Amino acid sequence: MPRSAPDLVRWIAVAAAGLAVAACSSTSGTALPAPSSGSASESGPASPAPLRLGDLNPPPKASEVGAPFDPCEVGWAAFPETVRPEEDRKPTRKAPGPKDLFKVDCRWDNSGAIEATLGDKPQISGPSTYFIAHVVWGDEYSTDPAEVEGSQPTQIAGKHALRVPREPTPNGARCVVYLQLAKGVAAVSILNGRFPKIEACAIARTVAEVISRKTS
Repeated sequence: MPRSAPDLVRWIAVAAAGLAVAACSSTSGTALPAPSSGSASESGPASPAPLRLGDLNPPPKASEVGAPFDPCEVGWAAFPETVRPEEDRKPTRKAPGPKDLFKVDCRWDNSGAIEATLGDKPQISGPSTYFIAHVVWGDEYSTDPAEVEGSQPTQIAGKHALRVPREPTPNGARCVVYLQLAKGVAAVSILNGRFPKIEACAIARTVAEVISRKTS
């Protein structure tokens, strides 16, 4: 029995907080260590690359959970041209937590750079420059409007969908669109503080339309 979906924007809030923390911890004007000019033979054998968090237990891929599409293969071309990055920004695959209903999640980030200055009172500029999208798939989501608070039923490329605008935050406008597929549900969650002339729900719908046309 499908359960009502949690607020996918929680992922975005965590990501935005992480960007702010990273900006606070950076130092301005500190030089990085210069690369060694010696050869590998002069400096000895290279040390093995350190393991990164997630190397031993990587996030699942779409093919591993039976998803009908891969959220990481949607591509920036699925987004409105206005919000696409000038350079190719690779998406990041995210692992579900114990209470998450999605099986696969991909984070698309075209946020602006955050600048920080260190001192007695670090100053951060950039809360209005966030643009973060999560494209996910799961087989436990509900697209029953009675089960998703604040949802508005709609049709996207011939498929039943829910449009769920959320209260805006200081980091930007928010919206989630859920799209019913023949197998499971796709969802597109948007946080948009960088491109105020285009609505978050319009962005989510555009991406969902691409997914709808490419899946049954």
